[in-house]
Amino acid sequence: MPLTTEFNKWCQHKTLIRIITVEKGLGHRIHVGNIIFVDEQAQNILFYDLDQKKNYNFSMNEIEDIQPYEPSKREDIKQDDVKQEKIQVKGASKKLKIDIREKMISLLNSLPDKELYAIIPLLQLLADKNKKEH
Repeated sequence: MPLTTEFNKWCQHKTLIRIITVEKGLGHRIHVGNIIFVDEQAQNILFYDLDQKKNYNFSMNEIEDIQPYEPSKREDIKQDDVKQEKIQVKGASKKLKIDIREKMISLLNSLPDKELYAIIPLLQLLADKNKKEH
C-alpha cells in the first residue's frame, strides 16, 4: 500500500499521529496531532499539532518518522530520547535510532580534555541528584 494511501486513511479516520521532523536549526521535533490534508503531487502533509494548536505544512523531506500515536508510559520523554522504527518515507529504509547515550559519548569524544574538565561538576551534580531520586 502506498504511503500516501496510509496517510489518507489516517486523515479520514482522524487517527492521532506522531510525526518526528527535522527542522533546520531546531533538530528533531515531535508533533502529535491529526493529518488534515495530504497533497500527493506536492508531497506535503497539512498537519494539526494538538499541543501547540497550530497547523503545519510538512514536506516529505522534513518528516523523519510518522506513525499512529501510542501514549508512552513515561510522559517526560525528551525530544532526543525517541527510539522508534521508521516508516518508509521517500523510499528510505533505515531505522531512526537516536540513543542519547551514544550521542553524549560522541560529543564527549569530540571535546578536548580542557573542555571536559569544565563539565565534570555538572555531570557529578546530575549523577548525585539521580542517586537521591532512586
